[in-house]
Amino acid sequence: LDMEISLMPLVNRLSGFEVKAKEDKTWVKQLKKFKSEFLGSNEFTKKCKIENAYVLEFKETDGIFTATAKESLKIINMALGYELSFEIKEFETSKTDFKIYGNVRFKEMIPKNKHEKSYWYKNRENAYFRSPNFFFKSIVTEQLEQNGFELYVEDPGNLSKRTDNLNLELTKSLMKYVPEGILFNGKHPTLKTISLPDNIEIHNRFLKSPLKTYFQYSNAVSWMSLSKKSIRVTNLGVPLNPAEIMVSGDMNYFKVAGLLPLNFDLNTTPKE
Repeated sequence: LDMEISLMPLVNRLSGFEVKAKEDKTWVKQLKKFKSEFLGSNEFTKKCKIENAYVLEFKETDGIFTATAKESLKIINMALGYELSFEIKEFETSKTDFKIYGNVRFKEMIPKNKHEKSYWYKNRENAYFRSPNFFFKSIVTEQLEQNGFELYVEDPGNLSKRTDNLNLELTKSLMKYVPEGILFNGKHPTLKTISLPDNIEIHNRFLKSPLKTYFQYSNAVSWMSLSKKSIRVTNLGVPLNPAEIMVSGDMNYFKVAGLLPLNFDLNTTPKE
């Protein structure tokens, strides 16, 4: 017996649906912490965006917070007008120390108008004047005093605990450092070697700082140590190996949000 059976298709219309991935609350919390340590907490930070933050992985063990990335971070810095490609070599922070080390590439952005160009110039100027490069260039050009710098070292004979009263510290723990004999010619005419005492305290009387290091003292205060006690720089103050520099205080205020290209020259950057 031959039979022919026909089936009628049954169409079921589904209402719209949405697929949601469960949010990793721990990772989101760690990302927030990473941004604070990496980009800083300053007026530039909100103008910076990490476009591929998903490549970051975090670990927190015994108070040590570390971050790695599967590829270079793509950062848009609308405060300075740069696109950054940051390859993290090492990122580690704790309650007392931090270490950010990597390779960075800069791509200059094109401003939309004169106002934006002027805004970028002003911010780059601010970042540059708070950078180790400006400090080194001031040494190379012998203009430390003209550029507002005052240097101090701790009195080795003082064993008392430091306070936030600068006037008091200047009478018992801090000694004015006279920067003589710290600059040497390099093997090439464009290279210099700078030698500095460990943990030198750097004040700049021309810069106001949001960091209140000392009570009723608003000027910028930074500390610098060189891993090899000296560093080679170009005649523009650009260090050949930035990893040899350890800074804290005002010179570290902007962190990655205030990074400028190594060949940055304020005199060749148009104001408007």
